[in-house]
Amino acid sequence: MTSSSSVKQLLLEKIADLPDDRLSEVLQFVDFLLYSQQSVSIQQDRENSESIELNIAQDPLTEFIGAVSHDSIAHNLNEAVLYPL
Repeated sequence: MTSSSSVKQLLLEKIADLPDDRLSEVLQFVDFLLYSQQSVSIQQDRENSESIELNIAQDPLTEFIGAVSHDSIAHNLNEAVLYPL
């Protein structure tokens, strides 16, 4: 398999052989490839962030967060802290 630098060199040589009126087509194609690669990257970022959100949602501790303010554990908590026996 050819290395990245030799592929780039081969592309440059072939582009140099093209007539000027075809260069805009090459540029449009390269822009398309870059755009589609960027779109794939953005989609992967979204999937990664969704995966993180799912992991948080599946964490059993997320169900407990805030329970202290609503449960009997919090009943008279301030008095116990402020006025220990």
